[in-house]
Amino acid sequence: MYFSCAFCFLAAGCGTPTILSFAELSKEYKNQTVFPVGKTVKYTCQPGYVKHPQISPTIMCLENQTWSEAQEFCKRRRCDHPGEPENGRVIVTTDLFFGSTVNYTCNEGHRLVGTSQRQCVTSSSGPRVRWSGDVPVCQSKYVVAGAEQPDKKPNTARED
Repeated sequence: MYFSCAFCFLAAGCGTPTILSFAELSKEYKNQTVFPVGKTVKYTCQPGYVKHPQISPTIMCLENQTWSEAQEFCKRRRCDHPGEPENGRVIVTTDLFFGSTVNYTCNEGHRLVGTSQRQCVTSSSGPRVRWSGDVPVCQSKYVVAGAEQPDKKPNTARED
């Protein structure tokens, strides 16, 4: 017995769409597991990302039953400058965009009070991004009763 089906490919389709780090599948498609060839699905940008204006946030189920390649249609949001401590500096290791980390160090004769790292994170009050924590303080190592003293070394003389 010979079986032929000229339109069987129409019943086939794609499985669950590609998982992206910068976007999530629109709610209307989240519970769907099979998509017909030719179906286009839409994504929305994850928190910390903003839609790139010239790139469509969609992918399509192709005839070979795979999803088209997703363009980077969401880009990371940029944090403002993280701030520099007095008597210290901020070290930007990569950039100032969502997910990046900066480090703080103090000048010689000062110690860091606070956290030495901050991260560009999503804001709890909307889609914006901000730096975690506060800018640390670089405090003189030689402070006595609230007054800064010249570089004094502890007395190492011994009485025998």
